[in-house]
Amino acid sequence: MKKYFLWLGLLLISRLVPAQTIITGRVVSNDKVGVPGLSVLAHPKYKPDRIVSFSFTDAKGVFRIEFSSKDDSVGISVKSLTHRDTTICIANRNQELNFVLPVQNHEIREVTVNARAIT
Repeated sequence: MKKYFLWLGLLLISRLVPAQTIITGRVVSNDKVGVPGLSVLAHPKYKPDRIVSFSFTDAKGVFRIEFSSKDDSVGISVKSLTHRDTTICIANRNQELNFVLPVQNHEIREVTVNARAIT
């Protein structure tokens, strides 16, 4: 009888916890060469400032991002200082994505650092 309640409890708990979504893929430039060091972010569809998970591309431009979300779709953003930022909306399921990002340098405004001298 205890085993029955244990299995029933595990079954109910597994239904309450959302499934883990795994997105894999590759980011390449216009010349089809993998781009390393880009940020890959997962966020709710209409809330790009609320990051659910993130990853970075490796030396070959490959990334893997895992997250849990109850939403039916999510946004995936690829950001860099050397390439155009790109955001797409996808179904919330395991899948493979490939991005082709054109080169676009982002200029950063001048920054002044005021610090006390170290004594």
